[in-house]
Amino acid sequence: SPEKFTADQLFEAASNAAAAARDADAITLFDNGLKKNPNHRIALLNLANVLFQAKNSDRMDAVTERLINIDPNNPDSWRMRAGYWQLRQRAETDAAKKKAYGDSTLAAIKARDGVNPKITVFLAAKAADSFQIQGNLSNESDKAASYNLKFELLDEAGNVAGTKEVAVGPVDAGASATFSLK
Repeated sequence: SPEKFTADQLFEAASNAAAAARDADAITLFDNGLKKNPNHRIALLNLANVLFQAKNSDRMDAVTERLINIDPNNPDSWRMRAGYWQLRQRAETDAAKKKAYGDSTLAAIKARDGVNPKITVFLAAKAADSFQIQGNLSNESDKAASYNLKFELLDEAGNVAGTKEVAVGPVDAGASATFSLK
């Protein structure tokens, strides 16, 4: 009865099922949680990981596309997209398609490696009537740079419920800096 639980409770149960190698249960739980909160970036990433383990490339396609749309500067989003193409390549018998899927795998890896700045959010939490975000920005370029990050908080329907910008930098080439916003 997923309707009796919050999205976060379903995501926690899904993560526990995944840790216990109960992939089918984990997928079902993630799916039910994502019906309530379809843009939860960590749930999408974890679902993509479970789908990869289950070798379910059909489902991974839409999940990794949505993940990249929501969290494009996170290298893990692109890593999972590369995993999708890798699964397609492994399952393909047609030589031309197999090569194309291999090329797509390499393109996703190149996109992952080319992300700049690389942004990792390590805290995203609601506190009363506000939302707090903390993360790390890595400047992968060869020059110092300043960044103005724009975060959009989405509601369950995917509509922008609020936006906030945070200035980070200057950040030296090859260095990183933390950021925080409320």
